[in-house]
Formats: sequence, C-alpha cells, structure tokens
Amino acid sequence: MRRENNPISGLSAASIAALAVSDTVRYSLKERKFRAACDNDHDRTMSHSIATSRRIFPAGSYRWTAAATAIAIVVLVIDALSKWLVVQSLGPGNSRRAVRIVGDFLEFRFGRNSGLAFGLLSGSSTVAALLVGAIILPLTVVLLILAGRGLLWSLGAGLVLGGALGNLVDRIGDQTVTDFISVGRWPSFNLADAAITVGALVLIGLSFLDRDAPDMSQ
Repeated sequence: MRRENNPISGLSAASIAALAVSDTVRYSLKERKFRAACDNDHDRTMSHSIATSRRIFPAGSYRWTAAATAIAIVVLVIDALSKWLVVQSLGPGNSRRAVRIVGDFLEFRFGRNSGLAFGLLSGSSTVAALLVGAIILPLTVVLLILAGRGLLWSLGAGLVLGGALGNLVDRIGDQTVTDFISVGRWPSFNLADAAITVGALVLIGLSFLDRDAPDMSQ
C-alpha cells in the first residue's frame, strides 16, 4: 500500500538548514565584533588567547559536538531498528498491514515514500536520493558547529542529524523511505522524521532566544 508523502522532515530540514546557515553567519559576525572590541581593550599579552578563541570550534565545545554525535548515532540505531521491525511484522508478505494504537486516530501502518516533501519528485527516487545525499554533508558541518554552543544546541543538532542520516540510510537499496506512524489525517511518518522535527524546533527556539540576548560587543 502506497502512503502519502510526509511534509514534516522536508519542511523541517529545509527550515533548519536555512536558519542554521544564516544564524551561523550572524553568530560569527557577532563574535568578530566582540573580538575586535577585545583587541582594542587588551594589550599584546592577550593575543594568544584571542587567537585561540577564533577557532571554528572554540575551546570546550568539543564535548558538546561529541554529545551531538552520540545522540545522532542513538537516533540512527533506534530509527533503523524500528523500521526493520515494521517491515518484518507489517511489510510485504504479512497478512497484517496495520496495528491500531488509539482506534483509527493513531496506528502503525507500513508504507513507502520514494519522493521528497509535499510529493515533490514522487516517483523519481534516484534524483531524490542524490539531492538528499548532496545536502547531508554541508548540513552535518553546520549542525556540528551549532552543537558546540552548549547542551541544548547539541541535543537539537543531534536529533536533526540522526534523523537525516536515518532516512538517508533507509534509502540505500530500493531508494525509498519506510513510513509507519499514522496520526489522523496527517501523512504517515517515521521516527527519523519525528527526530528532525523536534530537533529543528529546539534549534529554532534557541536561535530566537539567542537573537534576543544582549549584544556583548556593545
């Protein structure tokens, strides 16, 4: 049974990618202004510490980057396991194709998605896979940079990265993604989609909070 394409992951991934790039640029400019102010207020004895702070990954940020990587791996494993269980119990060759959780409102139902969000490139699974593969590398770099800002940043980045990798790995082989969570009239999705959405909301919320924070360079 073919299911309707899910808009969650595509919309969230596109939103967080655009936000992450713009936010990273804005953050870098703010840091540059702050460092310039520090250069005017400190003598040459501070040059070593200032140069050290100019790294893409500031000192102390590696633990949060490592935490985001660990979260991404956990999400990837759980997503892969859930999809495998669904295929084994509800996939082709099984007499049962759905499991009701809360009546007709919430159920597990096996389905395949070969396109992107909103039906874009539906039926063009090869093109869709190439696009996803091209996006994943720069998205990974940006997310790991954002993860270095702190605990919640690493949580959000890890969820988005793990979900994106989960769906990318799922495309290997038949170039489709397994969807199985059906909620009301909403298009079916999977745990990777849910991780991407939650992670995107966390990063977007943190970004707005960061925008409202006072500028230390002024």
